[in-house]
Amino acid sequence: MTMDNPTTLWVGLGLGWLTLALGLFLFHQARQWWRKRRYGDPVNHGLLLVEYGRKLTGAKDHQALGELLMKELPAELGLQRAALLLPDEYQLVSVGEDDLHLPINHAAVRWVASGGEAQQADQGQLLKLIQQARTDLTWTQVWIPLMRGARLRGLWLLGQRESRVNYSPEDRRCLTSIAREAAAVLEGMTFAEQERQAALEMRAL
Repeated sequence: MTMDNPTTLWVGLGLGWLTLALGLFLFHQARQWWRKRRYGDPVNHGLLLVEYGRKLTGAKDHQALGELLMKELPAELGLQRAALLLPDEYQLVSVGEDDLHLPINHAAVRWVASGGEAQQADQGQLLKLIQQARTDLTWTQVWIPLMRGARLRGLWLLGQRESRVNYSPEDRRCLTSIAREAAAVLEGMTFAEQERQAALEMRAL
């Protein structure tokens, strides 16, 4: 009797650990399946940040920046539509060919800028603010402010993915980081233009 009790105990412990390991494995597989169904194939966000951080740094003007954020990166992510709006006096005006523009003091713009991060535009408070007056923006899925400190340097709007999957929290964090890099590039462009104007004025004097 004394020999059987330890054996039974170890067998029970072994079966318990085996059941636990199997349960964790099945949970992990189910979670991966759910995430793929909801968010699509995994994106290498680290590689994306490095690649587009380098490309953004090399952008020479607004058109080159717009090409990266409205065409190249959206194509890589399989997006149907994207827009980049930059400040022009009291308006945010699209860099592209479309006639999209927004007042800088628009409630939705101020709400997104106050958060400083990518926000889902198809749900929650942002959706309510958009629906109040801007039916031409219902295609947007994510609004991303281009923030430099507390200053809004632009607004990046992204539409639905071709596969119709959602943006994951990791996607939104990655896009926020790219937008902040773009904001730093825009700030550098502004300073360079100011220096060029100052040099022209000095030369004229």
